[in-house]
Formats: sequence, C-alpha cells, structure tokens
Amino acid sequence: MAPGGRLMFTRGQLIPSSGFAKKSGSFLQEVKDHPVFITYRSGDIKAAFIDIDEYQRLKSSEEELTELHLIAEASDRLLRFIKSKQRTYSFDDILAEEGLTRDEVED
Repeated sequence: MAPGGRLMFTRGQLIPSSGFAKKSGSFLQEVKDHPVFITYRSGDIKAAFIDIDEYQRLKSSEEELTELHLIAEASDRLLRFIKSKQRTYSFDDILAEEGLTRDEVED
C-alpha cells in the first residue's frame, strides 16, 4: 500500500468485470503472482482477488495487530492508574465497609 492508505497497482492488474467472467481461470493463476482488481466501466475498482495464502497472511497480521492494540491499551490504562496513585480496595475491604461477610454475599 502506498502512503495514505492508497492502493498501488499496475494497469495490467485492472480487469473489466465483463472480462473477468470470460477469463476467470487465467485470473486464478494470475493471483498467485499479484492481486487482480476487477473494475466497473467507469474504472472504479469493484473487487480485489488475492491468493489464499496472502489472504491468510493478511488475516493473521490483522489478528496480531488487534491483539497488540489491546495489549497497548491495557498497558496504557495500567500506567495511568499507577500514576494516579489511587487507593485500591479489595473485595474484603468493601464487604467490611458494608458490614457484610463473604458467606452472606455468596448465598
């Protein structure tokens, strides 16, 4: 992908939708080398076909990025909490403050 999230492709990768139906078999071979983009008559991209191995790699990367984002967010929250120096309360502290016992709550 080009900077700014724009797709980069060559003119040879652009296939009119009418041409795709006629030559779909050859495009299945072509996607092993590079993505194939199906276009409307206006030239706007309608679909992109990629090799299944590339799709699985991208999907795996997406899942890893999601996990990293969640880890970063949790770390950021923990750091903000530590910096705030707020007192923490255990479950037993809250029960004692309310005059309750664990047995009373668990029933």
